[in-house]
Amino acid sequence: MVKYIFTLLFTSLITFNVYTPKVVTYDIPRMICGNCAKTITTFLVKRKGLRKDQIKFNITTKQVTITSEDGVGLTEDDLKYIDFESGYNLVANS
Repeated sequence: MVKYIFTLLFTSLITFNVYTPKVVTYDIPRMICGNCAKTITTFLVKRKGLRKDQIKFNITTKQVTITSEDGVGLTEDDLKYIDFESGYNLVANS
């Protein structure tokens, strides 16, 4: 009986999704090349612990799309940090 309850509880916790991935696109007005994207990626990985596959750049449109698996996304402090450290201002695309 205890084993059954434990199994039921454990299965419920595994199948219950506690968050939804958050996908946000940011404009980067000063981005002009792939090296800009590499610089920004370095600071996103360092600051937020993102993996490179969660960060997609479009140099033509000067945008980056970030998928945050924890559902949180970038905070104002994160944006200020990236702007200060990398020199690139990320502006939320609404």
